[in-house]
Amino acid sequence: MPIPDNSLAAAEKRHDGIEKQQFLTFMGKMLQWRPEDRSSTVDLYNDEWLLADLINSGEVVVVDD
Repeated sequence: MPIPDNSLAAAEKRHDGIEKQQFLTFMGKMLQWRPEDRSSTVDLYNDEWLLADLINSGEVVVVDD
């Protein structure tokens, strides 16, 4: 079965700007052909896009290493 020419970035219509970029980055961490290239569940759980509402409310503080 051939891989379709369309992309998630082109299909995504619900988000704009930085939110769209963060969403696509989050999805890209999971949607990898090789399992070893996928992010861990801990990395996904702590993703900026997933935690955005908590970060914006101040309930979660992002600390850069």
